[in-house]
Amino acid sequence: MKASRKQLPIAILCLFAGLVAADAGAEAPDTSSLPAALVASTTGGAAAPNDFTARDFTVEWKGAAPAGVTATLADDSLEWMRVRDVLALPRARLVLAVKGATAGLVTYSGFTTPLDLHGGNGQTELTVALVSGERNPIEISLDNGARKGALVVRFKPRATSSPWRVFFDLSCTRYGVAAENIPWVQPDQWAYVGCRLLHVKGASGKTTGLELLVFWDNAGQTLSVNGGEVTSAAGSLWELRLTPAANRVALKAGPQSLALRYAIPAVDRPGTLAIGFGPYSYTFEAEHINTHTYAAIITAYLSYRLSDTVRLVGFDASAAHYNYYNDTGIYLSTLSTKAFDNRLLVNIMLGAHALIFRSDGIHYFRAGGPQGFELTYLNAFKRNFNFSSGAFIYPPIAGKSYYNAWARWGSPKFFAELNFIAWREKGGTYDDRVVYNRSLGVSVGFPFYSF
Repeated sequence: MKASRKQLPIAILCLFAGLVAADAGAEAPDTSSLPAALVASTTGGAAAPNDFTARDFTVEWKGAAPAGVTATLADDSLEWMRVRDVLALPRARLVLAVKGATAGLVTYSGFTTPLDLHGGNGQTELTVALVSGERNPIEISLDNGARKGALVVRFKPRATSSPWRVFFDLSCTRYGVAAENIPWVQPDQWAYVGCRLLHVKGASGKTTGLELLVFWDNAGQTLSVNGGEVTSAAGSLWELRLTPAANRVALKAGPQSLALRYAIPAVDRPGTLAIGFGPYSYTFEAEHINTHTYAAIITAYLSYRLSDTVRLVGFDASAAHYNYYNDTGIYLSTLSTKAFDNRLLVNIMLGAHALIFRSDGIHYFRAGGPQGFELTYLNAFKRNFNFSSGAFIYPPIAGKSYYNAWARWGSPKFFAELNFIAWREKGGTYDDRVVYNRSLGVSVGFPFYSF
């Protein structure tokens, strides 16, 4: 066996940097009130889960309106914003028109906005959360408190709005969260559900729990959960923690019932092994070899979750051919960013790989440091099916190169993958001739072991 003299200091440094990034990537929980968080959100718009517009909401005065003040929600101003990472909720612009006032203030969600008045008249616009109820008043004070009033938001859908009123965040897909077929009898209510999986240390390892964030608009301040009354702590939002054994939770607000089913594992298993197999076009060129044929390639995959944003991943590809190769890599995969309302995930993969191949009856071992990335689009074409594509690249340097690119589509139960692997190394009689391999094909596979 001939060993390469190439070392991998860059890959080692990159691995260390990835470990540091894993700790730095933790996100602090949002502890602010829901309307305040929604108004202050700067994380970008979320995908609309329904056809609601600003005309499906209204503002009402609590008591008499102050003289000379009108309030409306601006048409086409509704936008969906992501809060607490797993909720997408609406906000809009409130337009206040004031006549005959010398000064005025608007207080909402802890912030005070002075009215812009000229000659006693003026118009002011501010962003408000479209969260119904008296707990989130918009307070107006004119002429140093001589005239006062308070507004509240109400959900009053148009007749043309979709009748379906329960919506699930993308975060709930993998846990099978769905509503039972219960008629929705309260047209002035709607609900949005977000999910998080909890990892809890138990006597025999880590167990799991499901954190369910239920936003239920116009439901009041209490919700029946499996028959027990629970008070909202953050304006129409209830935060529930569910066990694996139950698989069902029954909710009720007044006459409206909502039963949710879910499926989570009883034991947390952060590691997964998967295997794939498929036909590939196979090219192998060396000092005395010029092979262009087809060969079966077996692929194996490792994924081990270190945290919510960092995984240890590995792969192995072995060609079933006389002039075979075996390609094994181990990488630290770190979530770099999310886009398109958390549907697109970008991961950076830093690590190293090793090649073992046979040429002219001699076995060679070569190590290298191709670095990579992977893009994953969640719920691609079908619920709970993801599409991912990525590559490992080592450009031509000192006579060696490596390219590994893939496109994969599948669910937690099986996948199909288009894969391209090409590498160039030194070999031959005097270890100075080019050995080149290229494989292109399709593999199908499935996870077979969790640990």
